[in-house]
Amino acid sequence: MKFLTRLPGFPRWIYVLVLAWSGLISGPSGAVLGASSPTESPTDNTASPDNARSFATNALGTRDSAEITIQKVDISTEFSLIPAGIFAMGDALDGEADTPVRQVTVSAFYMAKHETTQALWEEVRAWGLSNGYTDLPVGGGIGPHHPVQEVSWFDAIKWCNARSEKDGLTPCYTANDGPMRTGQRKVAMDVTADGYRLPTEAEWEKAARGGLSGHRFPWGDTITHIQANYWSEDTYAYDTSLTREHHHTHASVGKKWPFTSPVGVFAANDFGLYDMAGNVWEWCWDWNGAYASGPQIDPKGPASGTHRTRRGGCWHHPADTVRIAHRQHVLPDYGDNTIGFRVVMLADDSASTAPIVRTGTAVAGEGVGTFTVNGVVTSDGGSPVTARGVIYGLTPETTMANAMTSPAGAGSGAFSSALTDLALDVTYYARAYATNAIGTRFGAEITFKTAKTPTGFCLISEGAFAMGDPLDGLANAPVRQITLNAFYLAQHETTKALWDSVREWGASNGYTDLPDGSGKSADHPVQNVTWFDVIKWCNARSEKDQLEPCYTVDNRPFRTGSTVPAVNWAAHGYRLPTEAEWEKAARGGLSGKRFHWGDTINHNQANYGSESAYVYDISPTRGSHPTYTVGDHPYTSPVGSFAANGYGLYDTAGNVWEWCWDWYGAYAPGPQHNPKGATSGPYRVTRGGSWYDAARHSRAAARGRINPVNQDNDLGFRVLRLLVP
Repeated sequence: MKFLTRLPGFPRWIYVLVLAWSGLISGPSGAVLGASSPTESPTDNTASPDNARSFATNALGTRDSAEITIQKVDISTEFSLIPAGIFAMGDALDGEADTPVRQVTVSAFYMAKHETTQALWEEVRAWGLSNGYTDLPVGGGIGPHHPVQEVSWFDAIKWCNARSEKDGLTPCYTANDGPMRTGQRKVAMDVTADGYRLPTEAEWEKAARGGLSGHRFPWGDTITHIQANYWSEDTYAYDTSLTREHHHTHASVGKKWPFTSPVGVFAANDFGLYDMAGNVWEWCWDWNGAYASGPQIDPKGPASGTHRTRRGGCWHHPADTVRIAHRQHVLPDYGDNTIGFRVVMLADDSASTAPIVRTGTAVAGEGVGTFTVNGVVTSDGGSPVTARGVIYGLTPETTMANAMTSPAGAGSGAFSSALTDLALDVTYYARAYATNAIGTRFGAEITFKTAKTPTGFCLISEGAFAMGDPLDGLANAPVRQITLNAFYLAQHETTKALWDSVREWGASNGYTDLPDGSGKSADHPVQNVTWFDVIKWCNARSEKDQLEPCYTVDNRPFRTGSTVPAVNWAAHGYRLPTEAEWEKAARGGLSGKRFHWGDTINHNQANYGSESAYVYDISPTRGSHPTYTVGDHPYTSPVGSFAANGYGLYDTAGNVWEWCWDWYGAYAPGPQHNPKGATSGPYRVTRGGSWYDAARHSRAAARGRINPVNQDNDLGFRVLRLLVP
């Protein structure tokens, strides 16, 4: 008998009749039992009790009972709404017999967040024994918060009916035109009843997937003991747990058999459901049988059979049985310490919930302080997604109120959000979010750390620049758009002191032919080093600093000799810049000018050979720089003696020429991305001019060339690094 009418909408309130006297359920013959409607504001979301009177009517009249209490329970505290929709049921992974994969449409329903606990089982059983459910067994369970087990399929459906009647709801299972209360008879299921019932296989699988399709488990494709309570073994490549056999926590010394875990100790899936993989098998309604092919709507399995299905695996079975799509079948009168269940309830298809959203990965952008965080809205919750994005901040469990928010998008599906201007060398916490008319839901929290700029380097941000120039009729054309990834470049040309430090280390670590090099003083640039010397020195410094060398010969670090090496452009060690990287860095962000400060030059700005042949050379002093023409050649200056450019780099005009990676060759026309120069040639590129050369050679676009085995006292280098991971 239905005592109360189910109210539509979400959250949905269940009215539980706390009976003021016994015998209300079975009244005298011919009587009609009911309850007067409580008064409730539609916006009342409290859990305080209301009052009501039951009544009974026969041919002689109607009599009221004493007033009773109706306690409201918010279904959202115990159940999750699984919104109506289509999902792909089954999978073809691993050669298991979980096919054919087919499109299944499932109406909305509520599912218990947890497997039925021993405590809840005993509470309902105690009520049932006094109300017609006389053969409900005690059931197993090693603690009140552990799942009940050792209950058969028949036990589970009778318990569902008992709980329904206890809570004033309509039982879902009938036998001989009445509620199924005892025995093991043929049972019919009324899916329109508002009581508790077992899920169908389709409902169970949709709920277990949590909106994530095409994967083995509710969280992805591999499994460990961090994620579920199951038997781990190395038979399955996707079982990557570091601990094997029974779960190391729940099967430890002194723990009772069976080795179940308390419900809810592992992370929930995206529908808010716990233990959909492992712990105990869960009974479903369906008779076992082959899947029907083609699309289906609310399938309920075969019409008859000998075995009922169970889903989800358990504490005692291996990873393949814990997969979402895995199916097993058992006689409905059988129960053991690996089998339990959870319940579902009817919901309107119009019922909505907040969207289901997953946080993806955080990927470092091309510029320091830039990250892209991915996410996916796997379900709109039955209401259009009006906003989605990423919240992020410096503390765990960030919220919309105390965190930064990426620019918002809308709709379901995959998305990415660019987070910019992040602080350096800092750990951030981030979560994807999605909002609809019902509310906002967040994905799991992830962390990422921004890069730390290496000491002595400057960041050259990603982006395009105009390489070359048509000024002065020199052969630095055609001007073309070049796009580069971000990188770090040394603030200074490599000093003699730094060269010596690395060379000394290298001599004892396989770099046996690095030359002394020259340098006027420890803080002056090293010179008289060949291109091959520099390449090997870069590798030596990389290995000294425990970084991956960039240059290899026969797949080994290039340490000696003069074989042209291969380049690992993804390595995080030191290397020479390409010509394009050097020019972008030298310009300092200023485009269309001869120098990084503008179009004219004088000895206050750089160390070069001044002469009147160039109208843009306006220095009042001519020849070599008057400050540094002391002693013998070369007339270098200490690194950093002149103002830095817009990127913080020193001496990109004058002092010494700087080796680049590229073979010298004609510029390729048209836009390019990360160009590496010609593929071969007799000369390598040099850039930047020197203390000896005229103003035109110090221009940002000026190009030099020299045989890679040659050296000179006006030729040095500076190094580049990729962004630090």
